[in-house]
Amino acid sequence: MISEILASHLNVPWQKEEIEKEMGNPSKIRRKLFSNTHFTLWSVKNFIFGSLILFRMPFDILKKQGVCGDAILVYSLVSSQVQSSASNLREFLSDPRISLNEVHNKEIIVEIPQSTPKVNLRDQSLRFVRNIPEFFFRERLDPKTRVKVILRIYLRVIKSLVKFQVLDLVFMRQAIVESEVNLEISTKIQSLDLITTQSSIRRLPSIFYLDAPKPPRKIMIWYSNNSNVIEHKSDASTYDTTRDHRGNIDLHLVWGEHWRNQLLAQNPNAVVKAVGSLMLYPPMFEKKSNRNTVLLFDVIPITNFKHYNFYSRELILGFLNDLIECVEKVNSRLDPTNRLSIVIKQKRKYTKYSDELFIADIESMIQDGYLSMSPPESNLYELISSARMVIGIPYVSPVFIAGEFGIQSCYYISEKFSDWNLQSHLDGIPTVVGKGAILKWIEDQFSPL
Repeated sequence: MISEILASHLNVPWQKEEIEKEMGNPSKIRRKLFSNTHFTLWSVKNFIFGSLILFRMPFDILKKQGVCGDAILVYSLVSSQVQSSASNLREFLSDPRISLNEVHNKEIIVEIPQSTPKVNLRDQSLRFVRNIPEFFFRERLDPKTRVKVILRIYLRVIKSLVKFQVLDLVFMRQAIVESEVNLEISTKIQSLDLITTQSSIRRLPSIFYLDAPKPPRKIMIWYSNNSNVIEHKSDASTYDTTRDHRGNIDLHLVWGEHWRNQLLAQNPNAVVKAVGSLMLYPPMFEKKSNRNTVLLFDVIPITNFKHYNFYSRELILGFLNDLIECVEKVNSRLDPTNRLSIVIKQKRKYTKYSDELFIADIESMIQDGYLSMSPPESNLYELISSARMVIGIPYVSPVFIAGEFGIQSCYYISEKFSDWNLQSHLDGIPTVVGKGAILKWIEDQFSPL
């Protein structure tokens, strides 16, 4: 099969499934392989773009060489994580739970998405870059090594073009350029730690597949407590478990015992540690006095997302409307100074994919005074410490944090939507079903009401 030959030739096992998938599509075969009759503009564009990357490299040969010391390379953070953790990342990685040694003496290089605004910090040993191999080539290799790397890259590119007539040099950049520079990274750095998140679970950063003489330590940090799909009771289909291939990782760090057991069931040979919440910034918690806030965590519905519809507009609105009604009933029996207020915290900012009707309903609730909204970038530890109780849609991770620090918490779903496969508890936190049950749960937090 072409995919196997190509992946084997380029020594990139991490690309094999992707190549095979694309090669199964005739239109993409024409894009990948050169012929006089199928020389498309798509191919020309990628050829030019990829060539610029490769041809620029010789001009970097004489750049000033930086110090190549011990390092921690961090991959697969999303933009919101970069912004929330930038100034505290070294402190977070120094946490004994992360199992890294002498973090204060190591350079930390973080690869950030192209859409993330540039990050500038006073800490010169904490760098945020768009592409770690390109940064390392330009800033850390000596001129002699740069020449050797460029020669190896060009020989492999020419060999591939001659043998396979592959024009997609954007693919060449990933398959050849990164693999050659990654080899130098693993050789030059005496103590190297690699960190990624579950965002890269389907395809790890290419350096994780490197067969290096001095293998670096590879850690996956799970930044949420639960990654299981919630299935409908009528759904007889089997969830695609290809994403559960978690090889090439030395240590998985997860929040609670539930997900640790799930990972071990899927990967009996994995090393998985449950260490508590991992928000990529240090956990700081101090209970506030006069806490009268009911803090809600929901999930923003996605427009026209039919593949998976547990977090539908109807379900989330049922969650919110039931809780607003129950809090109003409780408040009617409370002294005015002790009445509860509802604050909702959503995981991310709205995007073009967010359900517009849902957004309109939320804005209407805010205008009518039923609830207020905390900014998406709020520090979860500070926010939760100011709450009297925390309620979330199943199974959002902040509810785990509330339980971790002794704040009364539960998951809630309207009885109308109880026909989903839900757990009665997750890491000791109950799942409450139905308006009558959640009203009683809220009332039980007062002694006496």
